Amino acid sequence: MFLRNEEQKENWHRKLGKIFTRLHSVGHFLIAQGFFDEALKCFEDLSYNDDTYECGDYAYGIGLCYEGKGDLEKALEWLRIAYVNNPPVWTFSESIERVTKRITERDA
Repeated sequence: MFLRNEEQKENWHRKLGKIFTRLHSVGHFLIAQGFFDEALKCFEDLSYNDDTYECGDYAYGIGLCYEGKGDLEKALEWLRIAYVNNPPVWTFSESIERVTKRITERDA
């Protein structure tokens, strides 16, 4: 697609932003409904080529998917990535504590 001017580029970026926001919301909706594999695909697609995982939020979604699937070690790995990319978000650290506790209880 050839974008002719800055206004077209700006409109294109705005549209992409809306698509990403909606896909992000769909991912969290799917998690809430228990469709972890489908949600995982959403977050993996969103995080493609993004080393920050959108400031940790996509990594957080991936972590929640793995937690829901019962793969707590992989969940913890992704939740830690979320925390490293955005430490001030309290839900990231809270999730790490929750999953760590679940692993400890499981292995006791």
